Amino acid sequence: MKTEKPEILYEDNSIIVVYKPAGLATQTARLTEPDLASFLKSYLGSSYLGIIHRLDQPVEGCLVFAKDKKSAGILTSALTKEKTLHKKYYCLSADSSEEPSEKTNEEITLMDFLKQDPQNHVMHVVSAQDMGAQKAVLRYHLIHRLESGIGLYHVEIQTGRFHQIRVQMAHAGHPLLGDAKYGGKRTLPSGEAVPNVCLCAYALSFRHPVTGKNMEFSINPRGEAYAPFKEQGCFGGNL
Repeated sequence: MKTEKPEILYEDNSIIVVYKPAGLATQTARLTEPDLASFLKSYLGSSYLGIIHRLDQPVEGCLVFAKDKKSAGILTSALTKEKTLHKKYYCLSADSSEEPSEKTNEEITLMDFLKQDPQNHVMHVVSAQDMGAQKAVLRYHLIHRLESGIGLYHVEIQTGRFHQIRVQMAHAGHPLLGDAKYGGKRTLPSGEAVPNVCLCAYALSFRHPVTGKNMEFSINPRGEAYAPFKEQGCFGGNL
């Protein structure tokens, strides 16, 4: 399946905000595989690109990059120290439980400890006493559930861990649609294949590293799996 091209959502002298389609790596060491960082360096005609945060290859959404080292340092600090760079996500789950307990708009907090398997890079929920375990916290709520059982969820993370949403939602009984690595189904009820993980970083907000202005960006998730939710007006992005 052909991957969509990235889209520039905003650009000035200091930053560039981009939509990364599912299936495109943010950055890769594989010389023959395209990635977003290489696309942007070519687009900007520059050897420098400040990578502030990443999205997994099968995940879509908004990312901000810096054009200079000073802006990169400010944005990285906003993400890791000040916690003023915020991301919001949509995801789909064909729930593993036959009778999901969540009520629409009921906010639920998940607090787990995660550890990565060095052999296959899969994250696991482990005991807090496990050596190398990292605390992971997120909040989510159900927006709408189809008769087929597929639910649309809104997610916000309070910690930034590798595969955090994917592993925590799966552990809570809501493996993401398309995410076979964590037990998610790879087909729709119609039998149509789901080629990527149904997780979208749909909203991004931060203070501009130079002007201090509040910057906010949002998109709508793409893909056929989201179509029924779009028809029912569940999204409010601008793409």
